[in-house]
Amino acid sequence: MSSNKLDSLAKLLADHKVNKIIDAANKESGITVKQLAKVLNEKPSNLYYPIQRMTDFGLLKIVSENQIKNLTEKVYSSAFLYKSSKDGKKGDQEIDLGDEYVKEHGEDLMELLMINQKRVLQAFQKNVDFIQGGGNSDKSTFSWAQSDLKLSNKGRIELLRKLNEETTKFKDPYPNDPQVSLNMEITMYSDVDPQSNEEA
Repeated sequence: MSSNKLDSLAKLLADHKVNKIIDAANKESGITVKQLAKVLNEKPSNLYYPIQRMTDFGLLKIVSENQIKNLTEKVYSSAFLYKSSKDGKKGDQEIDLGDEYVKEHGEDLMELLMINQKRVLQAFQKNVDFIQGGGNSDKSTFSWAQSDLKLSNKGRIELLRKLNEETTKFKDPYPNDPQVSLNMEITMYSDVDPQSNEEA
């Protein structure tokens, strides 16, 4: 992905209106511009441009079209951004960074990472606001763990697979307590440039 496109996507994700549209369009059946305008208390004319930009960058998908006389009304959805594996098969939530996959889908992976990071920050902000507003931290829906490791490349991949496998088969020891749907991302990275790592 070019740096200009990356900058444009970052600016788009930083737009408060864009994030409100993503939240409002988070349903499989989708939502029209007129419906979005009502939910967001905005004029439809103020939504067409950001919606077009979001569609161009893959933040919204057109899921259907309604023909009203001579006009075509598009129905947009962001639900695909929130989809995760549901069948629990080993490895189906992993992203394989093999050579061929990265060459073919590098831009898609970069966009996916940026979108997911934005969702993490939004979830964190909501929980911070909740607790600072007097909410009980036991009701928080955000957890964060950090570790410092030193691993070989093969060791890193093996650890990631084991962690993913464990989360897939994990059984909640408190099944009678209230439960919420959660997203879990395991990201490992190094500040070392991969080029220098290859030369070592």
